Amino acid sequence: METNYQNLKDPIFICGEGRSGTKLLRDTLSRHSSINTFRCETYIFVKSKINRIKNLSQAEKSNDLDYLIKSVFACLISKNKNEAASLIKSKDFGVDIELLCIELKKNYELKHNSLDIFDKAAHLLTVKNNKKRWLEKTPFHIYYLEEITTKYPNAKIILTLRDPKAVYASWKKRDRDKSLIGVAKSWNKVAQEILNAKEKYTNVFLIKFEDLVSTPKEKLSELCSFIDEKFEESLLDAQVVNSNFEENKKIGFDKSIIDRWQKQLNKKEISLIDDLCSEKELLLGYELTQDSLLIQLNLMDYLNYYLNYLIKKLKKLSSWLRV
Repeated sequence: METNYQNLKDPIFICGEGRSGTKLLRDTLSRHSSINTFRCETYIFVKSKINRIKNLSQAEKSNDLDYLIKSVFACLISKNKNEAASLIKSKDFGVDIELLCIELKKNYELKHNSLDIFDKAAHLLTVKNNKKRWLEKTPFHIYYLEEITTKYPNAKIILTLRDPKAVYASWKKRDRDKSLIGVAKSWNKVAQEILNAKEKYTNVFLIKFEDLVSTPKEKLSELCSFIDEKFEESLLDAQVVNSNFEENKKIGFDKSIIDRWQKQLNKKEISLIDDLCSEKELLLGYELTQDSLLIQLNLMDYLNYYLNYLIKKLKKLSSWLRV
């Protein structure tokens, strides 16, 4: 019996392109008095084993309800995806998760189903934090909007996007295994999902990284109106805590980061990204760089970048299989 169940407002999901400010937006909204957020990207709706949190399938296939409950809590409160996977594999969850498991079983009716447990666990954590609703952030959930809206028909879904050149510059600084072709392909796929979502759903709100940083009060006021929350001034005290550029780790929104990619990328990289993403860039209001119109790329340029993409793709697959 759910003796401690309280009605919460409809949940919020942030998804979109990686390196497009999803963490900044989540951490900004976590300052709201009504919203509870989770540290880890849960990938809870993801079906592909290579993309979801590793070892969660192991817990789902077991007949051990406690193991599944603890695994779902690991997905919610771990620092990141890798830490959650490690906890699930080792089953050494720690005292906090053990106690949460006991409390969840005591107060909620549970099924041996990760989505049902996720829903109840998210509810419990939100109530314990004296908040009125929860927010989950997994960029990859952009491909699972149908599943999200089926489970939560009235959920508010925030879609994020950023200039593909800035996205690549951010990935280039963070992860040397990311290729230009891979980032461009991902950006195009996400852009198409966003275009589709805007036509199909009424409960989605697109926020561009550039707009959030350049006019934060205006965009956050619009966003609060969309999620049916009162705008709070504390939202403007954002802290860029996940930046790969040390000078950006400060309070507030810094407009200078919008065009920083211009110094991080060479002209060929800029031209190639614009060439690969131009159609959707223009549809979504991004301008092509003037240099892109002047640089002539030859066949060998494309072949080199595609070869680099394939090598890094194989390397990523090999790394995943070893974990």
